Amino acid sequence: MTGFRLLLLAALLALPVAGGAAAPPPDPAAAARAAYRKGADLYKAGKYREAIAEFEAADRLKPSPALQFNIGQAWEKLGDPAAALAAFARYLRLDPSAPNREAVQKTVKALEARLAATGRQMLHVTTDPPGADLSVDGAPTGKAPLDAAYPPGPHAVSAAAPGRQVSRRDVVLPADRSLEVNLVLEPGQDPAAAAPLAATPPDAPLEATRPDQAPQPVERKSWLGPVIAAGVGVVAAGAGIVMGLQARNAQDALLAGGNDRSQADALAAKAKNDATAANVLYGVAGAAVLTGGILAIAF
Repeated sequence: MTGFRLLLLAALLALPVAGGAAAPPPDPAAAARAAYRKGADLYKAGKYREAIAEFEAADRLKPSPALQFNIGQAWEKLGDPAAALAAFARYLRLDPSAPNREAVQKTVKALEARLAATGRQMLHVTTDPPGADLSVDGAPTGKAPLDAAYPPGPHAVSAAAPGRQVSRRDVVLPADRSLEVNLVLEPGQDPAAAAPLAATPPDAPLEATRPDQAPQPVERKSWLGPVIAAGVGVVAAGAGIVMGLQARNAQDALLAGGNDRSQADALAAKAKNDATAANVLYGVAGAAVLTGGILAIAF
């Protein structure tokens, strides 16, 4: 990627130059400027790992987006696409309107393809508010933002911060490109953390201190109800048999003939009435037997 010198010069020009004849106190800006220059010289000499150390030292003294760009270029030279992608992601976050943004994005795509060949891909996680504690698949990863390589596929990402509810999200990391995730932490305590502890039940008393259980009264089954119901059933059944026989006799006499009109009518009425009475008595007998059985089971 081109443009290394321009970004380095821009970073250098942003640093004030210490003046005055007297020896000034240690100046972080001056130390950062020296680290910039040393890193640039090392980069030109092809000593990219040493250049990265100087750029990072300068960034700790005076943070600058240009430094992250330079670090990304050095990691790219070293053949570490994950580290280069992490640095370029920080650069574009710090300077969203960077003049070389389009060129950097083209480089990012090429690096993502190289990283995919290793079986990993970049996961970029930011939080609102910034700086929340992150974890991926249950493992803490430090403060947000996160720029790290993971195997493609499903991952569980969560963020926590004091006075905020925990934010959790299940994501699927593509194999061919990076994934950017922003977790918003709403104000308030996390409901899971606010759940009260379950009360601990008291220990069971020792056997020696257990009170004796009061004797349970013995319930005696009463057979009076079933016996009465059975008796009613027997009587009703017997009466039904008698009435049935009377109805049969009247019907036989009617069929035998030799009766005048009035006698025939009387025999027909008797047969019908006795048959009806027999059926009613049979029904009473059946109901009584059923009731007796229920009483015997229930009581």
